[in-house]
Amino acid sequence: EVGTEDARRAKITMSGGTDRLDFFVSGSTESKDAFPLSDDFNITGEENGDARENSDFERDSLFANMGYSFSNCTQMGLTLNRYQGENGVPQRTDSDSSDPFNKKPKYERLNDLDGFSAQAAFSHDMDIPFGLRGWVYMNRQDMLENRYDDNTYTTQVKKGSYQNDSTTAITGINIQAAYDHSELLRGTLGLIAENHDWEAFGFKM
Repeated sequence: EVGTEDARRAKITMSGGTDRLDFFVSGSTESKDAFPLSDDFNITGEENGDARENSDFERDSLFANMGYSFSNCTQMGLTLNRYQGENGVPQRTDSDSSDPFNKKPKYERLNDLDGFSAQAAFSHDMDIPFGLRGWVYMNRQDMLENRYDDNTYTTQVKKGSYQNDSTTAITGINIQAAYDHSELLRGTLGLIAENHDWEAFGFKM
C-alpha cells in the first residue's frame, strides 16, 4: 500500500500444515513521513498545517506461530514476535502564552524501539478426567526516548530536556491442573510465577 506523505506499507504471510504440524508466519513493514492534516486546520505558532509536525513513523515486525500434536491427547505450541522502529511524538499545536490553561509544547521523539516476545505452551489430557496445561513466556522491550529543547530536535541543554534509555523484561510460567467430571465436579488449580524487571540509564532533566 502507498499513500500521501510518502506512506508505505507491505505485509507478507505464509501458513501451512500436516496432520500433526501447523504453522503461520507474518512479516510487515510500515513507514510514513508525517500525518496529513485537514485542509480546514488553522495555522498556529507550532503547526503550519499541511502535514503534522514530528509525526513520522517507522515500524517493522515479524510474527511466527507453530503447533504440533504428539497425539490426540498431547499438543504443544510456540509463538515468537519481534518488532523495531522509531517515531515522533507530535507536540501541542497551540503554545499561546497568554492562555493560562495552555501548557508549553514538548519536543519528544521515540528514537529507538526494539521488542521481542516468546511463548511456549503445552496441554495434555489424560484418560481419566484430569488434564494439564501450561505456558512459559518472556517479553523484552528496549526504548530510547528523548525530549529536546525546541522543534529542531538537535539539542538537550535546557531545563526539562532528557534522554531515557530503558529496558523492560517480563518472564513467567503458568501451570494449570484441571479435573472435569461432568456429572459431579469441575475445577482448576493454577500456579503462576512472574518476574518483572525495569531499568533505565541516562535520565536527566
